[in-house]
Amino acid sequence: MSVFSARDRKTLRDMLTGLHRPVGILAFAPRHASDGVQALLDELMVLADGRIHGQWTDPEEREALAAALGVSASPTFRFIGPTAEIAPVEMVGLPSGYQFGAFLNLLLALNRGRLYLNHSVSGAVKNLSHDVVLEVVVSATCPNCPEVVRLVQQCAMANPARVFARSLDAAQHPDLVPAGVDAVPYTRIFVDSRLMAEKVGMMSSSQLWHLIQAGTKGEAQA
Repeated sequence: MSVFSARDRKTLRDMLTGLHRPVGILAFAPRHASDGVQALLDELMVLADGRIHGQWTDPEEREALAAALGVSASPTFRFIGPTAEIAPVEMVGLPSGYQFGAFLNLLLALNRGRLYLNHSVSGAVKNLSHDVVLEVVVSATCPNCPEVVRLVQQCAMANPARVFARSLDAAQHPDLVPAGVDAVPYTRIFVDSRLMAEKVGMMSSSQLWHLIQAGTKGEAQA
């Protein structure tokens, strides 16, 4: 049975066959919960006509790889760019609803190799000398979440040596959602492994940079 409707399949085929360079998806899920993940990968690979390479793996069977990539939840998706580099981006939870849009946008961004950040913010992020993790709690039914997810992913791709972006689905992983969080998108900013800022709702790239910058100066806003 197809993951997508006939109409969605046509739309996706038109979008994905426009990819100029191949990209990869590395999906981690235990064998007993891999059906939905494998079905999604299979459909995307067919619709992209070979321009997307998908691989499902059981983290328990490939513990070393999962540990090296920091995979701790299921399903987790990591992404491989056209030059075989592993992108500094992680998406936790099977992408559905608005989150599938964020998932698809990431594949297209990796393929194009372009950043859509404000120029000054992009330059500032590239010059970071601290390790930063940008984590966004999302919901498949939230129309605002993909924009924040895209923003943190763009920051990570601007400086893959220092910045890592993670999004996680609150409904699929309530165990990973901090206590008291009742609205999404909810963003947490960690600087050198310390929680330095929290933000609920939409934000611009300049607002995100302000929070990151404050965190690097030791000014916690959490």
